[in-house]
Amino acid sequence: MDSAPLSIEHAPNRSAPRPIGRVVTTVASATLYTFDDDQKGESSCYDDCAKHWPPLIALSTAKAHWRMSLTRRTDGQRQWLYDGKPLYTYVNDTMPGDINGDNVGNAWHVVR
Repeated sequence: MDSAPLSIEHAPNRSAPRPIGRVVTTVASATLYTFDDDQKGESSCYDDCAKHWPPLIALSTAKAHWRMSLTRRTDGQRQWLYDGKPLYTYVNDTMPGDINGDNVGNAWHVVR
């Protein structure tokens, strides 16, 4: 995965089996993560953080659904939220099904 933010409408609406159980993924089967330092509905991951943990960016036509909602980042882009928590992928997850970001720094967690 490159470090550019993903732009896939309704991306976080899938779940897929992993060795740790079912997790929420993008349409391309990239595992999604949340970050403990984020405040409810607001990302704190920018600059170097976002290079390693690309935020899941929504298309301009995206609409909230199910447990997914949207927030506006400081650059004006909208980021997907799951139960109010911003969603990210991880650059060290290079293959569909990877969960290398789970519990990194005891702050990043797979979305289940």
